[in-house]
Amino acid sequence: MILSWDDVERDTYHCQAGHNVVLHEFAHKLDGINGVTNGMPPLRRGMSRTRWAEDWSIAYDALCLQVAAGKSTLINPYAATSPAEFFAVLSEYFFTAPDILKKCCPGVHKQLTLFYRQAALR
Repeated sequence: MILSWDDVERDTYHCQAGHNVVLHEFAHKLDGINGVTNGMPPLRRGMSRTRWAEDWSIAYDALCLQVAAGKSTLINPYAATSPAEFFAVLSEYFFTAPDILKKCCPGVHKQLTLFYRQAALR
């Protein structure tokens, strides 16, 4: 993985809710562990693929409809470009703006809590 040092430094010293290039790119790496980057990373033991797919599909479809209708969103509209970007962007929100994520996408927030093993912290 190659990252722009300027972007890393900016995100380190000037935190923005829902934005962090390091988290975003690492999310893509985790997503691609199974050979395809599509928003469906290999899940941890005990996680339900069905529940994951349902929660993520509901949230992704809702964001795509909002963006297509030209409505303002709390989640960066870039997340609506593909399921892979949706996973990466929502991973950014999970760590940098969890309250926004929980409000907009409670099912996804729950799935990421399990995926990133943050249950004790959330």
